[in-house]
Amino acid sequence: MNETTSNIFSQALHTEINNNNNKKHGIHHELVKEGEKNEGELTSEEIEKLHLDEEEEEEELEKDSYLAIKHFVAGTFAGMSGVFVGHPFDTIKVRLQTQVLHGKPQYRGAIHCVTKTFRREGFKGFYKGLSAPLIGDSITNSIIFGVYGLLRSSLLKPNESDYTDLNLLDIFISGCGVGFAAGTILSPVELIKAKLQIQTDAQHTKFNGPFDCLSKIVKSRGIRGLLLGMHITWIRDVPAFGVYFLVYEGLRRYLSGVPLHFWTRTKEGEKEEKGKGELTDEDKLNRLSNMKQLACGGIGGIAAWVTSYPVDVVKSRVQTAEEGRFRGMRDCIV
Repeated sequence: MNETTSNIFSQALHTEINNNNNKKHGIHHELVKEGEKNEGELTSEEIEKLHLDEEEEEEELEKDSYLAIKHFVAGTFAGMSGVFVGHPFDTIKVRLQTQVLHGKPQYRGAIHCVTKTFRREGFKGFYKGLSAPLIGDSITNSIIFGVYGLLRSSLLKPNESDYTDLNLLDIFISGCGVGFAAGTILSPVELIKAKLQIQTDAQHTKFNGPFDCLSKIVKSRGIRGLLLGMHITWIRDVPAFGVYFLVYEGLRRYLSGVPLHFWTRTKEGEKEEKGKGELTDEDKLNRLSNMKQLACGGIGGIAAWVTSYPVDVVKSRVQTAEEGRFRGMRDCIV
């Protein structure tokens, strides 16, 4: 989950472009429909203007599509940068989560784990298993872009024009759907990553890299071996992503002065007609500064980890344990 949350700002830009595209498609459709309906009543100048408007709409859609690709690529590289920066912290987290607790623990805390890792393995010890999340993060980003936009669009009613009409429960449900999709990709990636991260010395080294780890898991347990802990990942990510997007979107709306609807939808006719110079709810959200959006994403990430961290501990232990040590999630907990 930590790999994906670093890209929320680029995701927001991407979804805003999608909303603008949907609006332009709607406007274009209405223009064409009106032109067909009154074609016999239009003058040649009006018909020519209608065709020019159509060409302008197509040019704008092409520009927005190009911009969406740019933001997607930028978001992917931003996510990879986030993984590179955050991976040492993740390595320390996994080692603390998976250390044997009976007897004398290997690490007394985070600082002790950092110093011991550096003394034994050097700087590269913090980056064990890095390539797996770098690859998985790119795939997960494409999943998040598509699923989140699709789910939000599917929840819109026919009389609703943009996602600001959705209440925060709808946002939470969309986020849960993203969590299920992302967890499906992240689980085998994190399985390989965690197994490499706990290799502290030559005595405990079983894998020479992510591809060696992948091949040995498949040879030992078959394809099912890569699914180890996937149900736990779903239990972690489904509510975590729901909470993340709920907090992120709720804070954005609050800071932008957009009404917060938790359970109810914006009633038809509730939105007053905006006069010239007045901002719509979507305009207000788009004017929110980058720093505020990043702050919203950071707070959303904290909220998501607070709710999901206990399950993450269980997942790490199940995925890194010797075969047969745990019979399942419940056995690991108790």
